[in-house]
Amino acid sequence: MKEDFEEHGYIMVRGLLDHDELEKVKVALEDNDAIRKHAFGVADGKGRESMMALWNHPGSDVTGMVGRCEKIVNTCEKYSPDFQPSDKMKEDFEEHGYIMVRGLLDHDELEKVKVALEDNDAIRKHAFGVADGKGRESMMALWNHPGSDVTGMVGRCEKIVNTCEKLLGGEVYHYHTKLMMKEPFTGGSHLWHQDYGYWYKNGCLYPDMMTVFIAIDKITKENGCLQILRGSQNCGRIEHIMVGGQTGADMERVNQLKKVLKLEYVEMEPGDALFFHSNLLHTSNANDSKYRRWAFLCAYNKKSNDPTIKHHHPCYTPLEKVPNNAIKECINFNDISGKDFMDPTKDKTIKVKPKEEETN
Repeated sequence: MKEDFEEHGYIMVRGLLDHDELEKVKVALEDNDAIRKHAFGVADGKGRESMMALWNHPGSDVTGMVGRCEKIVNTCEKYSPDFQPSDKMKEDFEEHGYIMVRGLLDHDELEKVKVALEDNDAIRKHAFGVADGKGRESMMALWNHPGSDVTGMVGRCEKIVNTCEKLLGGEVYHYHTKLMMKEPFTGGSHLWHQDYGYWYKNGCLYPDMMTVFIAIDKITKENGCLQILRGSQNCGRIEHIMVGGQTGADMERVNQLKKVLKLEYVEMEPGDALFFHSNLLHTSNANDSKYRRWAFLCAYNKKSNDPTIKHHHPCYTPLEKVPNNAIKECINFNDISGKDFMDPTKDKTIKVKPKEEETN
């Protein structure tokens, strides 16, 4: 982003103010004239004018908190391409169960990832269908080790791994990466669940785990964006049962939590990333739109949470980080050696069609 600022003169941070913050600012500006009474007209020489109010010091009201907040001031003072989360982000993660980093992958990085995923079938040929129990399915390819191709550089880059280590409070390793593909009109839904509802069964004793959900496409309500219950990670692990081809949370408990927790629809632009805790309850609807919904998800486990049993994902394996520029510099789009793609028949938390049934 610093490079973009120096080259183009600006950067865009989408969603810098969330819904609640924006509503408070609007109250301060709209519902009283304490600020607007100081406005004056600026003529354009064409018979029209715009109104403007200007002040020299931020003050201590809501609008002053905007001008003084760390996410704005720190960006102006010392933003660098080596993204690091602030203490406020860690506080938000612990309170709400997630943080959103808009534009984590810039345009050039995203284009390289799309080439790796779209222009050859080295990864997609390993995809399998995950049924939703309603006659639809989403396609998923999952691998246990990041590898040395472009997609591996994403899973190993410092701006992702260091952020996870900051949020979880210690060294992490790559648990797996997956490409989730909800195709237009056919992509299925995903049940309410916690990722730890799956991973608990793998011998992971603590929920010291998280996922980084990166939008490859524009993700909206229409094509099946994530829905989350804000703060639900603080409720602990909920019982999960097999429904259709998926493992889903106990809906009686989920429905009770819906009464007290805020439901949020997580709409995202390509390159945006949602970092979320393994106990955060989330779901997504089927894709009923004409637009595909692809997402790239990297999962991490804390070193101290090394699984107690051997299973279809790796136990602690030291992760070799790479600098953030490795994504742009990598020219390996096809060599996927070492990724260890998962055989879905060995995962007891999902059900897939036998190969002979898929080909009939």
